[in-house]
Amino acid sequence: MAERYADNHPGTLCLDIDVLVGQVRGWREDLPAAFADARAHGLALAKRQLHAGQDVVVPQLVTIYDHDNPFEMAAAEVGARFIEVALLVDVDEHSRRLHAKEPASDVDARIQSSLETGDLVDRIRGHLAEYFQRRPDAIRLDTTGLTIDQTYMRLMNLLSR
Repeated sequence: MAERYADNHPGTLCLDIDVLVGQVRGWREDLPAAFADARAHGLALAKRQLHAGQDVVVPQLVTIYDHDNPFEMAAAEVGARFIEVALLVDVDEHSRRLHAKEPASDVDARIQSSLETGDLVDRIRGHLAEYFQRRPDAIRLDTTGLTIDQTYMRLMNLLSR
């Protein structure tokens, strides 16, 4: 959805932190450090883009922040609107999608291999539930059973409000 949004909105930065991780040398040896570096670089890119009056789309829901979301704070610094949208599905579709996902990069493959446990979907859903308790303004869009086109149309309708 993020790439489609960016494709349909010229000038938009589709900021995939996982892609940046793969650009940090040594990521295979120290993945957490590479993620920290990539997030810092991504935040700098986002600030520059927002300051120029352009949109930024981050295609991952990052739930690890203890307090304020740094991307939200960056938007506030430049007076940009911050919108957080989570595309959700029911537990069966979540499990199916997770197991059918083809890694797009070596970083994706590493992340997926580290998540191969039987209770993964339950852990993700539990983590999301905890996160949403701290993020009451986050938009939750149920996409269960929707096509990509239907999901995109619903997303565009939500963003136009």
